[in-house]
Amino acid sequence: MNVLVALLVVLLAVCWISFRKQPVRFTSQDTKFRDRYGEWAIVAGASGEGLGAAWADALCELHVNVLLIARREPQLMELKKTLENKYSGCKVDTLVQDLSAADLVDVFADLLLGADNRQYGFLVHNAAYSHMGPFLDAPLEKHSLTVDIDVRSVMTMTHQFGNYLKSNGRTGGIIIMSSMAGEIGSAFVSNYAATKGFDTAFTQAVSYELKPLGIDLLACVAGCTVTPNYIKVAAAGTRNPIIEQTPEQVVEECIQGIGVKASIRTGFINKLIRFFMVRVLPLEFAIQMFGSETEKLLEGTVQVDD
Repeated sequence: MNVLVALLVVLLAVCWISFRKQPVRFTSQDTKFRDRYGEWAIVAGASGEGLGAAWADALCELHVNVLLIARREPQLMELKKTLENKYSGCKVDTLVQDLSAADLVDVFADLLLGADNRQYGFLVHNAAYSHMGPFLDAPLEKHSLTVDIDVRSVMTMTHQFGNYLKSNGRTGGIIIMSSMAGEIGSAFVSNYAATKGFDTAFTQAVSYELKPLGIDLLACVAGCTVTPNYIKVAAAGTRNPIIEQTPEQVVEECIQGIGVKASIRTGFINKLIRFFMVRVLPLEFAIQMFGSETEKLLEGTVQVDD
């Protein structure tokens, strides 16, 4: 009987997730995305590889010009060159800026106020920082840095960009990259998980407030994404390809989900995992499972901060 009940739950979950799947709304063959979100997009946390690069590439493919923001100038310039060679019709600008810096609020405000000749309509906040390992083993400064980048810069840039769109009477969109780690809380990335829980809840709430203004917000709750840092952190033999996604897959789901939902969990398997963790399993059991899997992932690895 228990086996039958479990199978029924799995079947219902699969049907529920399949029913919620969104159709393709934006393609590179039309101008719907650009018409809705403007000619220029900002990608904060636009590293030369991984999700930042995938976002920049996808936006250029949609015929949107991009401003790339990151703290490492060499990687920024390399990505700029790659995009300009691939998309001859797109403009690519760069801004070297540490999103944890105290002057972010002034730098970003000056950027938007000086944009009279541009129509910024889309913001992707992709920057993140995490220190993996036992909470007490990391210096408090590292935990504070996580909050600065994953919470303070998210709130700062969303507030300023939202007001920029509102004051100009423009429609627009904001994507906040979040994480499955924040769904319940995960040991060994506890502070990071907490900040991502904030990002998801914050985006969902502000989405409701700004929707009447024509401003779409989306929290992208991603799971294991095969980025260079993920490959460095994940211990050999502990990765599970079944639950992994490429950055391009994650970005494509976000593009199709913006304006439809306030948050999405990318990947069919991640949706299924979330369904069981949040809706089926007891909380204590779910916390234990998340913590155990994270611990296995980190066994034998060298700490990588990002």
